Amino acid sequence: MAAKPSCAEISVLVAASETAGNDSQLTGERSIPGFASFGEFRAWPGYCFTVEGTVHVHSSLRGQGVGTALLQELAPRARSMGKHVPVAGVDAGNDSSLGFLESFGFERVARLREAGYKFDRFPDLVFLLFWLTPPTRP
Repeated sequence: MAAKPSCAEISVLVAASETAGNDSQLTGERSIPGFASFGEFRAWPGYCFTVEGTVHVHSSLRGQGVGTALLQELAPRARSMGKHVPVAGVDAGNDSSLGFLESFGFERVARLREAGYKFDRFPDLVFLLFWLTPPTRP
């Protein structure tokens, strides 16, 4: 049996840059091109080994490795905290985010119809998993 991690653990990483892109929001002394975080997936003790994460990269900097660098730091951090599976929830219409996560090794495991609400619509939500430790079942 794995040692039970704390359910209340969270982790936040922020990418910082002296100069980034041509966007006026990103020029100046310092900028934040992206961030990534994870926290508890559900509040019940049975989910202590599962975290839900997010990665956000400024639109003018996507495809330049910021998201990859953040995920490459976040996954080992979760593993070192004793986590087993990070979960990502993505708008089903967001092909670029789905493709990004799948290229990192996330696998689509569920689709919830009209589970979210944004931009005056009810998008489907796709859940993806990433194995930090090997699955216990095939």
